[in-house]
Amino acid sequence: MSIYRPKAPPPPGGYGVVVMTDGGDLEQYAPVVDALIAEGRIRPLVMVGVWAAYDPAVTAPGGLRWREYGKGADEAAYAAHAAFVLDELLPRLQRGERLSDKAGDWMLFGFSNGADWSLAIATSHPDRFGSVAAFSPADGAVDFSKAGELRVFLEAGRYETPFLIAAGKVRDAALAAGTPCTLDTYYVGHSSGVWRMQLAKTLVAVFGR
Repeated sequence: MSIYRPKAPPPPGGYGVVVMTDGGDLEQYAPVVDALIAEGRIRPLVMVGVWAAYDPAVTAPGGLRWREYGKGADEAAYAAHAAFVLDELLPRLQRGERLSDKAGDWMLFGFSNGADWSLAIATSHPDRFGSVAAFSPADGAVDFSKAGELRVFLEAGRYETPFLIAAGKVRDAALAAGTPCTLDTYYVGHSSGVWRMQLAKTLVAVFGR
């Protein structure tokens, strides 16, 4: 796990929180948060990067990360990872950090398989997360029947066709269920640079002043 903590003091109700999958990449995304806070565009928040399991020999389906993030790939690994985040990590953070206890101040963020996991967890736990940012999701089958007041922010590249199709299916399912959802597309592929840009836009929408 990696944590970004802002220099600014917490608001009266505590810091907002972004929980990020693939937390090993937090250092690529934390500067986006830091700059937005410094410019006064968003209120101070904490960003928590939850590291995924990695198998250097297997990065495609079948690898450890895929088994933790892909529902149906390995039910035991998936359930264990979800339980760790929801039942152990987040309660510990709330005890040790000055964080808001309002679901609307918590956002789950992921990309690629991490986006799939973020959507599945956020839609089934709207009492924990008020919004989810899911960029380049691979799985378009998302159940919004229990999504409550969740807000969904999607992104996909027009040159990553399977992910673009999946994102469109997620958007359509969300809107059909009455869940607020946006989908932004760009003429790119599976691009971490665009994910950082889109994160900035989403943070302003969720945590903007």
